[in-house]
Amino acid sequence: MLLKELFTYDDENNTPKYDLIDDITFFIDNDDTLHKEYFLPAVHELKRKKVIDRNSIDEIAPAFKSLVKRGFEMYNEKYKPTGKTEQVFTEKLLLSIARKLAEKHLDYIKSGHYDPKEA
Repeated sequence: MLLKELFTYDDENNTPKYDLIDDITFFIDNDDTLHKEYFLPAVHELKRKKVIDRNSIDEIAPAFKSLVKRGFEMYNEKYKPTGKTEQVFTEKLLLSIARKLAEKHLDYIKSGHYDPKEA
C-alpha cells in the first residue's frame, strides 16, 4: 500500500481509508505526557466520583474527552493528515476514541492498575 493511500478519504462515506480511531488511540496510549497530564487525572476523578463502579462505558468515556482533544492536537501536529482539521477531527470521532479508551482501560482502572504505588 502506498503512503498516499493511507491518508486519503473514501469519498462516498467521507471517512478515512485507514482506521483513524485505532491510530489515534494507539498514539494516545503510547504518549507518556498525555498519560501524566490527562489520563491519570481523569482516572482519579472517575474513581473519586465512583463512576467506575457503575461499569457504564457511556458514563466513563466523557471523562477522556480532554485527553482525546489534546491527543488530536498532538497527532495533527506530528502526522499532518490530509483534509481540513475540523472535517477530520469531528465530535463523533472524538467520542468514538474516548469510548474505545474507556472500554480498553476499564478493567485496569477497576483493578487499581493506575493507582499510585507506595514507595
